[in-house]
Parts: sequence; C-alpha cells; structure tokens
Amino acid sequence: MRHALHPAARSSLLVGLALAALLAGCAQPQDPKPSPQSPPVVDPSTLPPGERFEYVANPKLVNGEDFPFKPVPKAAMGKPASGKAPVAPTAAAEAAQPAKVPKTRPIGGMKALEAQAAAAEKAKAAKAGAKPDANADAPSDEPAHQAPISLTASDGSGLELRALESRTVIDGPLAFTELRLRFHNPENRQREGRFAITLPPKAAISRFAMRIRGAWMEGEVVEKQRARRVYEDFLHRRQDPAILEQDAGNTFRARVFPIPAKGDKELIVSFSQELADPSQPVRLPLRGLGKLADLKLRSFVHTGKPGDQHRVVHFAHVVRKGHAPQADLLIYPDRAGQRAAALRHANIAVARVLARGRSPKQGFDRAVVLFDTSASQAIAFAERVQRLRQLVQFLGDEGASHVQVLAFDQTQAEIYSGAPGGFGAAQVAQLQKRGALGGSNLEAALAWAQSAVKGGARVVLFGNGVATLGAREAGELGAVAKGLAEAGATRLDTVTLTTARDMATLRAVATAGLPD
Repeated sequence: MRHALHPAARSSLLVGLALAALLAGCAQPQDPKPSPQSPPVVDPSTLPPGERFEYVANPKLVNGEDFPFKPVPKAAMGKPASGKAPVAPTAAAEAAQPAKVPKTRPIGGMKALEAQAAAAEKAKAAKAGAKPDANADAPSDEPAHQAPISLTASDGSGLELRALESRTVIDGPLAFTELRLRFHNPENRQREGRFAITLPPKAAISRFAMRIRGAWMEGEVVEKQRARRVYEDFLHRRQDPAILEQDAGNTFRARVFPIPAKGDKELIVSFSQELADPSQPVRLPLRGLGKLADLKLRSFVHTGKPGDQHRVVHFAHVVRKGHAPQADLLIYPDRAGQRAAALRHANIAVARVLARGRSPKQGFDRAVVLFDTSASQAIAFAERVQRLRQLVQFLGDEGASHVQVLAFDQTQAEIYSGAPGGFGAAQVAQLQKRGALGGSNLEAALAWAQSAVKGGARVVLFGNGVATLGAREAGELGAVAKGLAEAGATRLDTVTLTTARDMATLRAVATAGLPD
C-alpha cells in the first residue's frame, strides 16, 4: 500500500530516505551478518564518488549509564521476585557499555526549577526550626510514566512487548529512527489488538509496517474516519489493513488483526525529526516499558559535511537481555563534534539557522497559572502537583508578588490567589482531592484567564495542550489566547511534563501575539 503522509511528514521523509540508506549501512561495524529481516547493507561502491565513512565507537554518545546490565527485579514491576541470577553480559555488549559520564546538561528548565525549589524549601524549614513538609517529596502510588509503546487486546489486557530494536542516524539538522517491535500473544486464541506509540515532539511518521505471513505489509497515514472505514472493510475479509491513525498530539494508534494464537506480531515504525538545537539530546521514549527479553539500541552520528572526502561516523550500541528501561535513550550529537548544519536531497534542502538577538529581561508583578486536571494528566498526577508547587515558588523568586492558580478540565475552579509563599500543603491536598478526571476545555480556561489577568501579568499553561471539549484546533485556540493581550497579559508560557503533547496547540497559544 502506498504512503499518504500528512504535510508535516513530507519534507522530512524525502531527506529521511537518504538517511535510511545511511542507516542501513550503519549496521556494518557491529552487524557483519545481518538477519534476513534487517535492511540490506549498503555497498560502499554505491555511495557518492569520493565519499567514504570511518566508524568510531563513542560510548559517551548516549546515556548508557541509565541502562545497567543487571535486570530490574520482577518485584519492582509488581510481580514476585524470581531469585534468578542476572543475565551475564557478552563480551561484545560489555565493550559497548558506555563509561560513566557526568550529566552536564539538565533536560529543559524543570531540573533547575526543582533544585531551586528543594533548596528553598529546606532553607525555609531550617529557618523556622520545623521539619520540611513530608508530602513534598512523597512518592506517588501511581505509575511514574505511561508506556510510550503498547499493544492492548480487545478485552483490555496488554500483550507483552518482547523485543525492541532501534536504529537512529543523526546527520546535521535531521534524525531518522527505525523501530522494530515484537509483541507476543500468550493465549491459545487469535486476538485483535490496539497498537499505540508516542513519538518525540515534532517527529513525523515515515513508515508503518506489519509482518503478515512472512512479508511486510506497508501502512499509510490517513484521516481518522477514513481509516476506520477501511479497517472495517478489511476486517470482513479477515485481513490486516495496517492503518495508522494520528491521535491527539504526537500519539499514533493502529488496530491490529489478526494476532495469532501463541504467536508473535512484528511491527516497524520509522520517523524523522528536525533538530533545531545541536546541544540538546535526541530522545527516544522508553521509560515505562515493561521487561524486554531483547533490547537493542543503535545510535549513529555523522560528522563533517556532506560531500567531504572523508566522513567519520560515531556510534554507540546498548544491548541488553531481560531489561526494563528506567530511562529514555538520549543521544548527544555534540559529543561527536558534529559540524554539518544543512542537508540536501535532490531539489530539497533543510538547514539549521541560528538567529542571534538580545531579549532584555521583563519584570512582572502578577502571574496566572492554568493547571490541567483532565484525565490525560492522571498518570503521575501527584508528581505534577508537586511540580506546580515548585513552579509557583519559582514565579515568586522571579519577582511575582501575586499568583492565581486555576485548575481546569471540563470545569474550572480557582485553587489559590495570593502571595507565592502562601501556596502550600492545603492547595496540594485540594488538587489531589480534585484528581485528574474528565475532558479538557482549554478554550474555557483561556477565557477565564482573560478575566483574571491585569496589566503586566504573565500566564503559564501547565498541561499537554490536548483539548477534547470546546475549541480543539490550534488556530482556534491561538485566537482565544490572543485575547489575553487585549486583557493586559504580557506573555504566555507553556510547561508540559508528558511525552504525549499537542505541540501545534502549545505553539499556537504561546505565540499568539502577546507583547513579550
């Protein structure tokens, strides 16, 4: 079946096709004998004239220290401990184990915010001669992170993800990733399932395929209603149409049928990303997955410029058996000394342009925080509430003397209005009692903010930008956010802690024409 890609994916796919050829060739250093399921190894004679590659192992390229060899105990995953000895690493895997490297860069601004808030809390408690709030760092009973990849049967039970293999190639301002997944059906009956995958922000799908009777069937990205009609038609023929739907934000879903009894279902998902900031890592969401029998993470970063007589490819492989990822894979292009800022394929080019400028710090006296309490925030909700508490204190440290906090889902409720220092355990308990339920009416929350802001106030949206009630399109919500400027707001910032997010909406409301 042909690809019918959405517009955001077209330019990335065209350049991604060139990267795909490089990705296939990148298996050479550690995979001299690829399996029949692997892409063919590129013959060096087919590369552009004079262009050759030298492969250099670079353990510091990834956060390999976050993937220890010792398997996570079964007890940590809610199952009785088996007492089995850890799987001993092979010599090849041991050689690929990255050395411990200090984490020199925080992920986003929340790490610094969290450190500042924790230090301030301890100092405040010490000054008052009291113990710090016991609830501030209390662990949540909820799962810390939702699994970024899943296959759920029609009866609601999850199928086991047994193997995951990733290959990521980074060249200049683009990254191309291919995921090969193998799920297992433990039951003695054929089943239907619902596949879901959350991609990194700004990623665009370039391939979706399922293995059917030994051959790969290619899928296509289409409008949701059309996908469902096609699926029902194929279901009557007892065939799998391999159709992928784009859900809210950057989550993609597909209905999978049939899943053979006591058998495996193999899928391929490929996507490309634009890399605006070379100092930031490329993230592959893995945290939250269960125990994997086989985990292979292969990363390649091309250095030099396209067309150079000699290009060096830095690579790092993480290979584990019986491992449950407790962190996402992070690939740092700058640790390879990457220099290319542009790529060209035929008549299409992509380049990274750095615009330098000065933005003087603008003070503010008031702040309005819109905190999403809809059902999409239920995973690790207690953790989000604690981050909100840290955010309110951070706003006070930045100069705000008055903060208003509004919780919103399908309804709105003012949680707090006053000095930042007054937001504490009582408000945390109020939010935890409210919980995360229902739909998300972002339009109504923005309208409420218009009545709350006063001259010089800043607005902070704490949520994933996924609206399920009221206006839902990014353009419509951007127009509502634009009304904040008329009401006196100077700026709107967004804070999100989830991988699943609607970047188009978050971007639209944050760039809606406010002065600052």
